[in-house]
Amino acid sequence: MGNPLKKIVEDLLITKEHGTLLDLCEQDRRFWQEVRFRLYDLDERIRWSAIEVAAKFMERWWQSDRQEKVRIYIRTLFWSMNDESGGIGWSSPQTIAEIIVHIPELIDPYGRMMIAHSMEEPPLIKGGAWGIGRLGRRIEDSWEFFKDEIFGVFQESDS
Repeated sequence: MGNPLKKIVEDLLITKEHGTLLDLCEQDRRFWQEVRFRLYDLDERIRWSAIEVAAKFMERWWQSDRQEKVRIYIRTLFWSMNDESGGIGWSSPQTIAEIIVHIPELIDPYGRMMIAHSMEEPPLIKGGAWGIGRLGRRIEDSWEFFKDEIFGVFQESDS
Protein backbone atom coordinates (compact mmCIF):
# COMPACT_ATOMS: atom_id res chain seq x y z
CA MET A 1 0.00 0.00 0.00
CA GLY A 2 2.85 2.40 0.74
CA ASN A 3 3.31 5.42 2.92
CA PRO A 4 0.83 8.20 2.02
CA LEU A 5 3.20 10.94 3.28
CA LYS A 6 5.95 9.75 0.92
CA LYS A 7 3.48 9.69 -1.98
CA ILE A 8 2.27 13.22 -1.18
CA VAL A 9 5.84 14.55 -1.10
CA GLU A 10 6.77 12.74 -4.32
CA ASP A 11 3.69 14.05 -6.13
CA LEU A 12 4.29 17.63 -4.95
CA LEU A 13 7.94 17.45 -5.97
CA ILE A 14 7.10 16.10 -9.43
CA THR A 15 4.39 18.71 -10.02
CA LYS A 16 6.61 21.40 -8.46
CA GLU A 17 3.88 22.54 -6.10
CA HIS A 18 6.54 23.90 -3.80
CA GLY A 19 4.33 26.36 -1.91
CA THR A 20 2.02 23.57 -0.74
CA LEU A 21 4.98 21.38 0.20
CA LEU A 22 6.68 24.21 2.09
CA ASP A 23 3.52 24.76 4.11
CA LEU A 24 3.37 21.05 4.93
CA CYS A 25 7.03 21.11 6.00
CA GLU A 26 6.23 23.95 8.41
CA GLN A 27 3.23 22.10 9.83
CA ASP A 28 4.72 18.62 10.19
CA ARG A 29 8.42 17.90 10.46
CA ARG A 30 7.95 14.49 8.79
CA PHE A 31 7.37 16.27 5.46
CA TRP A 32 10.69 18.12 5.85
CA GLN A 33 12.41 14.82 6.70
CA GLU A 34 10.99 13.25 3.54
CA VAL A 35 12.14 16.23 1.41
CA ARG A 36 15.66 15.81 2.83
CA PHE A 37 15.54 12.10 2.00
CA ARG A 38 14.54 12.99 -1.57
CA LEU A 39 17.78 14.95 -2.06
CA TYR A 40 19.23 11.51 -2.84
CA ASP A 41 16.42 10.25 -5.07
CA LEU A 42 17.52 8.47 -8.24
CA ASP A 43 14.80 10.25 -10.23
CA GLU A 44 16.41 13.54 -11.25
CA ARG A 45 13.07 15.37 -11.45
CA ILE A 46 12.41 14.55 -7.81
CA ARG A 47 15.99 15.19 -6.66
CA TRP A 48 16.27 18.63 -8.30
CA SER A 49 12.83 19.64 -7.09
CA ALA A 50 13.84 18.59 -3.55
CA ILE A 51 16.97 20.75 -3.85
CA GLU A 52 14.78 23.73 -4.74
CA VAL A 53 12.36 23.03 -1.87
CA ALA A 54 15.20 22.63 0.65
CA ALA A 55 16.61 26.02 -0.37
CA LYS A 56 13.22 27.70 -0.24
CA PHE A 57 12.51 26.14 3.16
CA MET A 58 15.84 27.47 4.47
CA GLU A 59 14.88 30.89 3.10
CA ARG A 60 11.63 30.71 5.11
CA TRP A 61 13.55 29.81 8.24
CA TRP A 62 16.03 32.63 7.62
CA GLN A 63 13.27 35.20 7.17
CA SER A 64 11.51 34.05 10.34
CA ASP A 65 14.53 34.56 12.60
CA ARG A 66 15.68 30.94 12.56
CA GLN A 67 19.09 31.76 11.09
CA GLU A 68 20.91 29.41 13.47
CA LYS A 69 18.75 26.50 12.30
CA VAL A 70 19.74 27.34 8.71
CA ARG A 71 23.42 27.36 9.63
CA ILE A 72 23.05 24.03 11.45
CA TYR A 73 21.39 22.49 8.40
CA ILE A 74 24.16 23.77 6.11
CA ARG A 75 26.78 22.34 8.47
CA THR A 76 24.90 19.02 8.28
CA LEU A 77 25.20 19.16 4.48
CA PHE A 78 28.94 19.80 4.78
CA TRP A 79 29.29 16.93 7.24
CA SER A 80 27.61 14.61 4.71
CA MET A 81 30.28 15.60 2.18
CA ASN A 82 33.04 14.47 4.53
CA ASP A 83 34.13 10.84 4.20
CA GLU A 84 34.21 10.61 8.01
CA SER A 85 30.42 10.94 8.03
CA GLY A 86 30.05 7.41 6.72
CA GLY A 87 27.96 8.57 3.79
CA ILE A 88 28.29 10.74 0.75
CA GLY A 89 26.31 13.93 0.33
CA TRP A 90 25.56 13.46 -3.36
CA SER A 91 23.35 16.55 -3.62
CA SER A 92 24.96 18.61 -0.89
CA PRO A 93 27.02 20.98 -3.09
CA GLN A 94 23.96 21.75 -5.24
CA THR A 95 21.75 22.22 -2.18
CA ILE A 96 24.24 24.55 -0.51
CA ALA A 97 24.60 26.61 -3.71
CA GLU A 98 20.81 26.84 -4.09
CA ILE A 99 20.45 27.95 -0.45
CA ILE A 100 23.02 30.69 -1.09
CA VAL A 101 21.06 31.82 -4.16
CA HIS A 102 18.01 32.27 -1.89
CA ILE A 103 20.01 33.71 1.04
CA PRO A 104 22.89 35.69 -0.57
CA GLU A 105 24.35 36.80 2.76
CA LEU A 106 25.51 33.19 3.26
CA ILE A 107 27.98 33.42 0.36
CA ASP A 108 30.69 34.10 2.95
CA PRO A 109 31.85 31.64 4.24
CA TYR A 110 29.70 28.89 2.70
CA GLY A 111 30.44 29.57 -0.97
CA ARG A 112 34.15 29.03 -0.53
CA MET A 113 33.53 26.02 1.72
CA MET A 114 31.21 24.45 -0.88
CA ILE A 115 33.98 24.65 -3.48
CA ALA A 116 36.63 23.31 -1.11
CA HIS A 117 34.57 20.34 0.05
CA SER A 118 33.29 19.36 -3.37
CA MET A 119 36.71 19.50 -5.01
CA GLU A 120 38.14 17.10 -2.39
CA GLU A 121 35.84 14.18 -3.18
CA PRO A 122 35.62 12.88 -6.78
CA PRO A 123 31.91 11.94 -6.51
CA LEU A 124 31.09 15.53 -5.52
CA ILE A 125 33.05 17.36 -8.22
CA LYS A 126 30.17 17.46 -10.72
CA GLY A 127 27.82 18.89 -8.07
CA GLY A 128 30.45 21.40 -7.02
CA ALA A 129 30.92 22.53 -10.60
CA TRP A 130 27.15 22.94 -10.92
CA GLY A 131 27.17 24.96 -7.69
CA ILE A 132 29.91 27.24 -9.00
CA GLY A 133 27.92 27.79 -12.18
CA ARG A 134 24.68 28.39 -10.26
CA LEU A 135 26.31 31.00 -8.05
CA GLY A 136 27.99 32.69 -11.01
CA ARG A 137 29.65 36.02 -10.30
CA ARG A 138 28.55 35.88 -6.66
CA ILE A 139 31.30 33.34 -6.05
CA GLU A 140 33.96 34.92 -8.26
CA ASP A 141 36.24 35.87 -5.36
CA SER A 142 36.00 32.41 -3.84
CA TRP A 143 36.53 30.37 -6.97
CA GLU A 144 39.62 32.41 -7.82
CA PHE A 145 41.29 30.93 -4.74
CA PHE A 146 40.52 27.38 -5.95
CA LYS A 147 41.02 27.84 -9.68
CA ASP A 148 44.00 25.47 -9.88
CA GLU A 149 41.98 22.66 -8.25
CA ILE A 150 38.92 23.43 -10.39
CA PHE A 151 40.86 23.48 -13.66
CA GLY A 152 42.81 20.43 -12.50
CA VAL A 153 39.56 18.46 -12.57
CA PHE A 154 39.49 18.86 -16.33
CA GLN A 155 42.94 17.29 -16.59
CA GLU A 156 41.77 14.02 -15.01
CA SER A 157 41.66 10.96 -17.24
CA ASP A 158 38.47 9.72 -15.51
CA SER A 159 35.52 11.14 -17.46
